[in-house]
Amino acid sequence: EDATVVRMGAPPTALAEMLEAARAAGCLSWGYLGTGTVLGHAAAGLEAGALTALRARVEERGGFLQIEAGSAELRRRVDPFSLGERELIERLRDQLDPRHTINRGRWMAGL
Repeated sequence: EDATVVRMGAPPTALAEMLEAARAAGCLSWGYLGTGTVLGHAAAGLEAGALTALRARVEERGGFLQIEAGSAELRRRVDPFSLGERELIERLRDQLDPRHTINRGRWMAGL
C-alpha cells in the first residue's frame, strides 16, 4: 500500500543520470537503454517533495515522470501525469472519442 512506482523517460544519453537520481530519491530502479526508460520502486513510498524534485530533474533533461502507483495522498499532492502529457491525451481522446463514452468516469477520474 505504501509503495511508489514511477516511470521516467529521457533521452538514452541521460539514462545513467536518471538511474542515479531515482536511487538518490530512495528508489530501487532499473533502466532500458534502447528507450531511455527508467522504472523506480520505493517500497516505503516517496514524499511529495522528493517526487517533485525528481520530476523537475527529469524534465530538465527533456524527459517526463509518471506515477504508476502511489498512495492516494501522494497522488492528490503530486499530479501523476505531466502537464504536457495530460494535454496530449485529452486532445487524442477528443479526436478518437469525442463523446467521451469509453471508460467514462474511470480513466483519469478526479485528476
